Amino acid sequence: PPPPPPPPPSSSKPPPSHLRSAGTPPPAQRFQEAAASSTSKEHDAHRVVPPPFPLTAVPGAAPVSRNASIVACETTKGPLRVAVYDAWSPRGGQRFLELVRSKFFSSRVALFRCVKHWIVQFGISGDPALTKAWRKKGPILDDPQWLPKEKQRFKRGMISFAGGGANSRGTELFIANTDVGLGGAKHEVPFGWLIGAESFATLDAWYSGYGELQPFGGHAPAQGKMYRSGLEYLEAEFPLMDYITSCDVVWEGMVDERGLALRNTGGSSLREIKGVVTSGSDPGEAEGPEVTNQDSKLTVLLIPSPVAPNARDTRLEAIGSSWGRALRQVRNVHLRVLSSAASAPMAAGLEEGEWISPPAAVEAGENADRLLWAMRHAFDTGAHWLFVANDHTFVVPENLRCYVDRLQKSFEETVWQGHVLQEGGGRGINFVSGAAGYLMSRSAFRQLDQAIQEKRCSGTKRERSQPGLLIAKCLGETLGVVPEELGGGDVLADASTGSRLHVYGPVRLISGNVDDWWRRYREGATGAPPQAGEDCCSALTISFHYAFGPEQKLLDDVLRRPAHYTAMDPGTLRGQWPSPQLLGGYSYFPKDQVTEEKVWDFLLHKWKRDSCANVVSSATSA
Repeated sequence: PPPPPPPPPSSSKPPPSHLRSAGTPPPAQRFQEAAASSTSKEHDAHRVVPPPFPLTAVPGAAPVSRNASIVACETTKGPLRVAVYDAWSPRGGQRFLELVRSKFFSSRVALFRCVKHWIVQFGISGDPALTKAWRKKGPILDDPQWLPKEKQRFKRGMISFAGGGANSRGTELFIANTDVGLGGAKHEVPFGWLIGAESFATLDAWYSGYGELQPFGGHAPAQGKMYRSGLEYLEAEFPLMDYITSCDVVWEGMVDERGLALRNTGGSSLREIKGVVTSGSDPGEAEGPEVTNQDSKLTVLLIPSPVAPNARDTRLEAIGSSWGRALRQVRNVHLRVLSSAASAPMAAGLEEGEWISPPAAVEAGENADRLLWAMRHAFDTGAHWLFVANDHTFVVPENLRCYVDRLQKSFEETVWQGHVLQEGGGRGINFVSGAAGYLMSRSAFRQLDQAIQEKRCSGTKRERSQPGLLIAKCLGETLGVVPEELGGGDVLADASTGSRLHVYGPVRLISGNVDDWWRRYREGATGAPPQAGEDCCSALTISFHYAFGPEQKLLDDVLRRPAHYTAMDPGTLRGQWPSPQLLGGYSYFPKDQVTEEKVWDFLLHKWKRDSCANVVSSATSA
């Protein structure tokens, strides 16, 4: 067997944190165990046979991913292909894809810690200004560890972020160039691995003469100098250093339970990617049938409401115990709640996986930064469609799912639909109400995101504080995408009158007690006075805004147990609506008997849950 890597220094004082990025490093015994079990025969076998694409080849209980991305990198010694799986390390995979899409690797990223029979570490930009900008973004939170607790946890070709302890992952990464005993530290969670014989040939070709970091007996560059001086330092003192020169996302698609590619949903097809291995089968055959809208993944993203922020926990608790709970049973619909990492514990009824928190630098930014980060997170983790609303909004997940199923447009087309308004009521741009919620396809968001990343659209301070206006400006003025009224295309055979997305609750709409600004904005966009009164709302309504906690629970219960309420006598029924003291300032109480009767008539005799094919998952409903 090859000799073990050098042990850490004998001094009891730990090295500086910037020198402890790839495992801190592990104790000498851990190094020796990893090296001793890696015989030359096994090592040669790894050189010849790359890991197969299926997830079943991964030791231990690897999370089953439904989506994957393929990143193609070029290096000074050849190509490198990385498969990123959405469920392995969601935060880590997302950060890596963010680095790729921002062209971080085009700055020439040195493979500065190349140690035979152990790892290759990289991730410091050749441009110190770019390195500084990414360090300001701050580290990301840890992901759960899924590797089995055994000596050889990391398999050859697995890629992970490096770090210096809990919640320390920034931009530095490492690839295992043999089976090694890493995976014990919180940051050592692989998000993907290399695919294709050429990738492993490239891994073995990188120059390893500089070896380990200097504090551990090697001759590798000092990370601190790399941060400060970049390529100027490296090219002067390490002329044989290899680099990653570019990385691009070349394929995104769905995978089956074995990890085999079903079809691409963006970028190039597998057939066009040199060096990709899909379990020995022809990559073209592995793409399988197209993803229909019925098979597509829909994410509901809830952002903080600017109204009554102190009551957010109450609203979220109501969502978690009403329509948020029902959403988990609807086919291919997932809930994500945007929240600060420093906020209070999650509300009762909401699950851990439903919460997402941006990095500290994004959290400290503007409203647009946080929203775009959350939307990017949703699409980077497999969403085909995104429905954005805030936590003051009641949603009927079945009606939303069925609407997407029947939509005559694919998520690969540019779709941006909602409750359309016109800023200024005839003087400004058309936009969709973020309060009522809006639907966006992945294709539309990718175009929007690219325009913003390329600074073709930045927006004013006001627009960045009101992201709906920024999105309208970028999509409408920069890209020429006109917002569509959700449901305005008569996509349902039984389409009924009235809107499906609402900026108010049913009491205000049916009573006509709405704001003048909304009337002007709505008429400016549609050319006609807005529908109010008894004809305000579609039978297949998807959302009501300004629904406070008790009202959220009541609406959900009425929708799911209508017979319970129709059996009540009028006097008992009138007492079911939450009192004004429980509704807050924006949810209205029926002030007279006529209004209350009209509201209950709509809720019990017109409003309904849609019932498209298999809208409720058989597994969860059982």
